Amino acid sequence: MVWEREVVADRFQVERLAGAGGMGRVYRALDRRSGAPVALKVLRGSAVQQGFAGGKPGTLTLTSDGTGEAVALRVLQAPGAREVERLAREARLLSRLGHPRVVRYIAAGVTADGEPYLVMEWLEGETLSDRLKRGPLGVEETLMLGLRAAEALGAVHRLGVVHRDVKPSNLFLRGGAVEGLTLIDFGIARGLSATLVLTVPGALLGTVGYVAPEQARGASDVDARADVFSLGCVMYRCLAGRVPVAEGDPISGLFNAMTEEPPRLRSLRAEVPAALDALVGRMLARSPSARPKHGGEVAAELRQIAREMAAAAGGAAAGGWMAGGWMPGGVWRAPERLSAAEQRVVALVLARSSPEAEAREGGAREALARAGRAAAERQRGRFEALGEGEIAVVLTGAGAATDLAARAARAALALQGVRGAEVAAVAGRAVVAGKGLPAGALQARAAALLGGEGAARVDEEMVGLLGGRFEVEGTPGGGVLRRERAPLDRVRLLLGKVTSCVGRERELAQLEGLFGRCVEESESGVVLVTAEAGAGKSRVAQELVRRLRARGAEVEVWVGCGDPARAGGAFGLLGDVLRRAAGITGSDTGEERRRKVDALLGRHLAAGPIAPEAIVAALGELFGLPPKVEGVELGHTVFRDPARLREQMRSAWVHLLRAECQARPLLLVLEDLQWGDAQTLRLVDAALGELSDLPLVVLGLGRAGAGGVDEGFPKLWERRRLTRVRLEPLSRKASEKLARQVLGGGTREEVLSAVVERGGGNAFLLEELIRDAGADGDEDGGEGGGEGSARAARAVPGIPETVLLMVQSRLEGLGNGARRILEAASLFGQSFWREGVEALLDGIDASSGLTELEERDLVTPLLEEARAPGRAQYRFHDLLIWEAAHAMLTEEDQALGHKLAAIWLEQSGTHDPARRSERSGVP
Repeated sequence: MVWEREVVADRFQVERLAGAGGMGRVYRALDRRSGAPVALKVLRGSAVQQGFAGGKPGTLTLTSDGTGEAVALRVLQAPGAREVERLAREARLLSRLGHPRVVRYIAAGVTADGEPYLVMEWLEGETLSDRLKRGPLGVEETLMLGLRAAEALGAVHRLGVVHRDVKPSNLFLRGGAVEGLTLIDFGIARGLSATLVLTVPGALLGTVGYVAPEQARGASDVDARADVFSLGCVMYRCLAGRVPVAEGDPISGLFNAMTEEPPRLRSLRAEVPAALDALVGRMLARSPSARPKHGGEVAAELRQIAREMAAAAGGAAAGGWMAGGWMPGGVWRAPERLSAAEQRVVALVLARSSPEAEAREGGAREALARAGRAAAERQRGRFEALGEGEIAVVLTGAGAATDLAARAARAALALQGVRGAEVAAVAGRAVVAGKGLPAGALQARAAALLGGEGAARVDEEMVGLLGGRFEVEGTPGGGVLRRERAPLDRVRLLLGKVTSCVGRERELAQLEGLFGRCVEESESGVVLVTAEAGAGKSRVAQELVRRLRARGAEVEVWVGCGDPARAGGAFGLLGDVLRRAAGITGSDTGEERRRKVDALLGRHLAAGPIAPEAIVAALGELFGLPPKVEGVELGHTVFRDPARLREQMRSAWVHLLRAECQARPLLLVLEDLQWGDAQTLRLVDAALGELSDLPLVVLGLGRAGAGGVDEGFPKLWERRRLTRVRLEPLSRKASEKLARQVLGGGTREEVLSAVVERGGGNAFLLEELIRDAGADGDEDGGEGGGEGSARAARAVPGIPETVLLMVQSRLEGLGNGARRILEAASLFGQSFWREGVEALLDGIDASSGLTELEERDLVTPLLEEARAPGRAQYRFHDLLIWEAAHAMLTEEDQALGHKLAAIWLEQSGTHDPARRSERSGVP
């Protein structure tokens, strides 16, 4: 129970009860961190297990499966389970949205009494339901309200989410004004592809009078068009003073929704424009296929109707808020709005089975489709059947562009094995909206690569992003994928040269010293190396192993690599370690796998206290052995006694490592720990403790920052004497050394300086810029520079696409609100004004978003003396961030945005607009 004046989570001081219902209570509270009032929503009763998923007791931990579709919640008891899931879903969705028309998420957690809570911004005003009690709205008010609601739903739908309960009481009017509409209550929202069912059989999620027919029928394929229907009902009621169909009791209301055609609006209210009447009529169509597809489409049509109304009224009426200019209070509003579309980092795998292959093989197309679905599921992508024997796997999501490229390459290699298949994989940016292929040139690039059965072809961007992780046979404009290399065997050639590991002497000396001490003192040790994506963690591990072997150190090296496709999967990382240690490959038969396992176990375990058969029984499934091998049944106690099986696995793992360490020192390298799993890491921790008197050295490598290893495993190896090494950006001197090593001493200083400056000390970015500078030096209008080449099609001349994609993938980890602020800011140049950004984004308050961007070192406030008087001015942290943010805008939004930015600069008297008009062609 929460009491007045109580402080929740050492942050939110409860002021008063604002409302209560059967599910819980809503309090007005004070956020002591910001000083702002907040709404604290608390569920009744304890239903969440504390301390799971690496979280601290008393915290509600929300985790993602890598695509943003899963919430990790462990329910203790059946009562309240659905409510807890709904609250968690609402928290997750709000945290991802960050849209000015959607109530803002602040925090989520569990009170000291075990009650789950959600904190949102406090809204002053009234609901649309309260407003409608005083009578219908005017046409212009309804148009404004519908536009604002459609914009909010458009943002929701772009995330693949359906609100499912759009109604007047869930539309809040800030200050009582329709222009301040805010969408609230996402408790029953769900993803389009969600499989988690939050209802009981026969239960209705939705509100009679506003629920779509397919939702009322309990259809499983409810999509964004259900929200379009509900919004149509809201607009209908605003104008007609009643819902479209008679409500009556709930049963008859649902039946009417599925069967009745409502009267046209103009028959009830003659002043409704014909275009608005027609739009609302289509929104209320019983068949989803007859409605606008999503909120964004509705918003676009409403804007057009408003323009037509303004033109008909000679610029008056609706033109007052659509035509733009200075509004009351001195706030400038753009005459046109940027769209909500974004160009996101995307990888696309395209494959086809030719008619000849179908005729020759029979069933080739079906085989390719099966393989495509499996590859998409494995790599957490989206499968698309395109017809005529052609399929696609679309991959998006958080993480570095290099991760996305690796997932695409693995999918391509899987499809390459299908007889008669032609496969291509590309990476780039495209507008992604729901189902279907990404909009833009990405599909054309992939299609142009198709050719040659049994070959998986990749383009230049993919080659660059894959680096040395995959063996690629070079071809003009790209290459052919051959295989994925083992982690420590990856060689990244730079303009045909093998480069030295520069700028990491201090870190390598620290690692060599730790290994030497563990060997000399016969003790275990563990070190965790963290850095941002592309900083060179794997290269440091490679160099350490090379140096140890070069000086004759006797060392056994085992390696395991986290995989984003199986992130968090129980013992996934351990299985990778064991299979690599035994030399098992994906193409090995069961017999071949068993021979390799026997060879590994037979090296040192034959005379040990635990028989190899016991190791096989406990760990055989992780080696990839069939369920039964030579009379040994694998994991035979799992269903009878899971605790006993876990103990057997721990014992087998520790005995295996003990035998190896007694023979010679063992270096266990665990790469990409951010995608590891708690079960594996617990077994590694157990081994470090039980083998403290043996030379076992664990080297963990993981990402730093958001989504990194510290966030996923905050207490990793805290009971051990953990050494932490943070790889900082390469120094300017080290960067110049690498550039000169590859480009040669004759490189012009301005070229060298530009490469080093743009690289920012990130090894991957630096290498790609060096590669590009070398290619520029070799080119003389010949191959690779043609109109259709990737170099000619760059988003920003002079900057490799691979570099922009890597920087952009970092920006995609931002919340939607902060990201849109950054994109709008890019339209002003490398420096910008908060007020200008707010004007381009329809007057939203950009303060909190800019604070987030500051904290992430993406923008920097200018010194007071450098600012325009009375205006908050900022600067992008570096050129690449500015260019990547700008490249996320569609071409249409870039042109429109530069025009709007120029108008704002001119009308506000802030600066010369000519500097921003140059890209858009505005005179």
